[in-house]
Amino acid sequence: GLAFLHMELDVLGPVYVGDTVYAVVETTGSRPSSKPGRGVVTSRITVRNQRDEDVLVYTPVRLIRGRDYEASAS
Repeated sequence: GLAFLHMELDVLGPVYVGDTVYAVVETTGSRPSSKPGRGVVTSRITVRNQRDEDVLVYTPVRLIRGRDYEASAS
């Protein structure tokens, strides 16, 4: 990405030594930025432990490089 614009973080539970954790990533929004070839993407990342308990949720907003929409639509 080009820039890390914002993030919200919720710590929902403890993680202990020996726990196995994994992340579930969902893209929750995207829009073109005011500059061509760039876009803003919002995601929700949920970190879960081996018991499928949510232990952390964060929602980053990133500016990324992409295609110019008008150029790719033709």
